[in-house]
Amino acid sequence: MIKNISVVMDKLLEKYKAYRHPTVRRSSKENDPFRVLITCLLSLRTQDKNTEIASEKLFKEVKTPQDILKLPIKKLEKLIYSSGHYKKKAKVLKSVSKEILKRFNGKVPNNREDLLSIKGIGPKTSNIVLCFAYNKCVIPVDVHCHRIPNRLGWVKTKTPEQTEKKLEKILPKKYWREFNTVIILHGKNICKPVSPLCSRCVIRKYCKRIGVTRSR
Repeated sequence: MIKNISVVMDKLLEKYKAYRHPTVRRSSKENDPFRVLITCLLSLRTQDKNTEIASEKLFKEVKTPQDILKLPIKKLEKLIYSSGHYKKKAKVLKSVSKEILKRFNGKVPNNREDLLSIKGIGPKTSNIVLCFAYNKCVIPVDVHCHRIPNRLGWVKTKTPEQTEKKLEKILPKKYWREFNTVIILHGKNICKPVSPLCSRCVIRKYCKRIGVTRSR
């Protein structure tokens, strides 16, 4: 077990408890796995504010996989334009919706194997769905959740998939569901990729600052 890992998580949870959660996490409040999945797909390679705009526009028009398939591709592209890479994402949304209808009777799978069998759904997206839509005990790992544990010195990995496997061994399970949200918030507000705000960081004394060459 990494020394102080629980102390670090408790401090981060306390700091960010009043912060607004990322759009994908907030989408789970709708109790709709399809919305969580689609919002996550929209969030790839874009800023959260743009995900929110695209998600809100889209879900004013659609509720189900059938609705997405019925939408003309040009209209779908227009609705999700703010998410970036909108042409590619529109095709992915169409493809994923079609598979969910054809193979899973219109219901988003609640297990990793089936989710990963759908083209367009990767490990991070599958874990987001399992964690936030189905309350499964998994660790969704995005770029922040990969970068920050390496900076802290908790892991020494090259890919998010490797980080996920390492975290499963060292992170107490009580933190798994909140890990993604709190680390994303920390990464966006303090522990930035370049020139992190170390002087304002509540966990600075527990961080090895691996790879940090310049900070504020």
